[in-house]
Amino acid sequence: MNDYYVEILVKRNVEKEKKIRRIIIIVIMLFFAVLGITTRFSVFYTLFVLSILGYFFLVHNYHIEFEYFYMNGELTISKIVNKSRRKKVLELDDGVIKLIAPVNSKEMKPFDNIKTKDCTANEPLDRPYTIVYMYKGELKKADIQMTDDLYKEFKRNMPYKVMDY
Repeated sequence: MNDYYVEILVKRNVEKEKKIRRIIIIVIMLFFAVLGITTRFSVFYTLFVLSILGYFFLVHNYHIEFEYFYMNGELTISKIVNKSRRKKVLELDDGVIKLIAPVNSKEMKPFDNIKTKDCTANEPLDRPYTIVYMYKGELKKADIQMTDDLYKEFKRNMPYKVMDY
């Protein structure tokens, strides 16, 4: 039995998002600290402590990875948050996948108005591809990070559905 599989772990680049969240929460913390000191209301001290907790939960432990697992025509994409919590994002087989093409290719022009799930590394130099698939009678899209091994397996199993750069 020939079971071909590809397993890829893609680390999401969230530096820009992290910086924006960090700045927003620090401004909120400073705002409540100044209000607490000047007005001496205990509500502002409580909000200051809650904003510190918000900083801890939203900014400090923000780490996202995507795991692609492709075996015998079935693609499973899982999202791993903070290297501990795993959530299955997509589970697709050959029958529901309609097209796999580069993100800004001419093949993707008819599907521009469809909402897209972003499962990429968020890096400008990488090769993002878009998968168009059927889910409950509707067309949906998902962006993935393509590697050579994954591309070869897609091309081997679905040669007419995979487009090149």
